[in-house]
Amino acid sequence: MSDRTPQYRRYRGKYARVKIDGKLIHLGEYGSDESRAKYRRLISQWAAQQPVDEVLGDEVTVAEVLEAYRAWAENHYGDVPRGRYRNLLPTIRAVRELYADLPADKFSPKKLKVVRQAFIQAGNTRTHVNTCTRRVVAIFRWAAEEEMVPGSVPHALQAVRPLEKGRCQVREGKPVKAIDLKTVNATVAELTPIVADMVRLQLASGARPGEICDLTPGEIDRSGEVWIYQPLHHKAAWKDRERVVCFGPQAQDILRKYLLRPDDQPCFSPREAMKQYLEQREAERRTPRCCGNRAKPQRRARRLDQLGDRYDVMAYRRAIHRACDRAFPPPEGLDEKARQKWKSDHRWGPNRLRHTAATKVRQEYGLDGAQAILGHAHARVTEVYSELNKEKAVEIAKRLG
Repeated sequence: MSDRTPQYRRYRGKYARVKIDGKLIHLGEYGSDESRAKYRRLISQWAAQQPVDEVLGDEVTVAEVLEAYRAWAENHYGDVPRGRYRNLLPTIRAVRELYADLPADKFSPKKLKVVRQAFIQAGNTRTHVNTCTRRVVAIFRWAAEEEMVPGSVPHALQAVRPLEKGRCQVREGKPVKAIDLKTVNATVAELTPIVADMVRLQLASGARPGEICDLTPGEIDRSGEVWIYQPLHHKAAWKDRERVVCFGPQAQDILRKYLLRPDDQPCFSPREAMKQYLEQREAERRTPRCCGNRAKPQRRARRLDQLGDRYDVMAYRRAIHRACDRAFPPPEGLDEKARQKWKSDHRWGPNRLRHTAATKVRQEYGLDGAQAILGHAHARVTEVYSELNKEKAVEIAKRLG
């Protein structure tokens, strides 16, 4: 045990907490007599070298459950951008703001509905509200596993039914659908060669955007007629599922020029893409080099050094969005709100390429073929990604009369 006395600290503006033996303990409202009294009692017992589990003594509050779960989730899921831990934080904050000082065993289904209403008032879609509500139930299920709350608490929370489409006043989100190839081709024309190849490869293989970003030469088995890519890290790895991405002749033609590098280096580098972009601008320069601004090697080197060797999904998406803005400029005369809506309507993300590939495969090889390409364990998940061919249905209807 450290000789340094744990400090009474402010948390989230209006709460107080203390860290004892690596465990964060919620004290209540910052500056209140109750929180300071609880702090003094805890420090007295800490000085007597009592275990933290015995120190807690009082009723476990919702804030203590949330903080314990947050610490566990950070260690379990990892603090990565757009990862599961980061996605949990807004849900944890919403519950804390409403019921921080409530005894955790008093968190009932009606209180869960109050939290759900807060998610609705924040402007979230119905599916996102249901997701956040399930996360709250999962937090208290974990707390029951750790014996912080009785098992009856998460059991009762599971009685809260999810919001149903058409039976609630919550807005629906836009479904992610396939993107037509004309739009893809128009956008690819505005991309740098590296990002354009990433789009073509994803379209040819049906891989996830993150799998394309993380691809390295060493992970590709080129011994057979079809190349096999087995990502070390993928969405379902924690379920002990194997993910296999197959690269056929078209995908192999795209990849060949990116394999002449160390096995552990990513095939697609944002630094190389920026270098291509700067060289393209230099080649398209109209002003004579003796006039106007001159390219400064030191400034260019600093700009390239700021970029990494590996794309992440967000950077990949941003590159596509910027290309969409160039490929589909808004008409003249639109106000700012209309311009933003035009941009939103004419932008697409890399996830839609996976939907497009799945739809194409389903048209030719059926649902089982799409499921195999996408790597889904259940066909019902594949149905979300692959759309039925409307033109094919119309043709069948004509023949049937």
